[in-house]
Amino acid sequence: MLFKKLTVIVLLVGLTVFSSTSNSRSYRFDNERNDPETYNVELIGRYGQIETDETSAKSKIAAVGIEIFFDDIDTRSKPYAYAAFLNKKSSLALVYAKSETDVETVNAAETIEDTTIGFGLNIITEESNYILGFIYASGDTTGSEGTDLAESDLWGVNIGKYIDDSSAIELAYTP
Repeated sequence: MLFKKLTVIVLLVGLTVFSSTSNSRSYRFDNERNDPETYNVELIGRYGQIETDETSAKSKIAAVGIEIFFDDIDTRSKPYAYAAFLNKKSSLALVYAKSETDVETVNAAETIEDTTIGFGLNIITEESNYILGFIYASGDTTGSEGTDLAESDLWGVNIGKYIDDSSAIELAYTP
């Protein structure tokens, strides 16, 4: 169960970090002004591998998602990688993740699969620049023969404030 919570947390944190890097690709669905220097959607993809010596476990993780901003992100006078953060825009993010872990024990080897669906909502107030956030993820863990090992739900909240044009401080709680 702890492994599942850590996997979900890593994926959601990865979503946040990856969506603000220059490796993401953005596409406009409704650009009325046809302005190439604004966008409101980021498509997200991630793949990773983890190996641990202590437990002889090897994991592969893949995730896809989308982050939709409620207002246009202007990239004219800001670095593209940080434009959404610097524009102080609210968003909704959706993610689908799948991981496969090969675990070797003294008696046998087993493959454990995790499937997670999650979303995050990030609201930034316009007047006072407060940040209010919520995340939720639901996952299923299955064993080698398709046996259900666990189901998990994870949620979290965060609150913060922009302290100037390019800095913010946030507190997060995930039980």
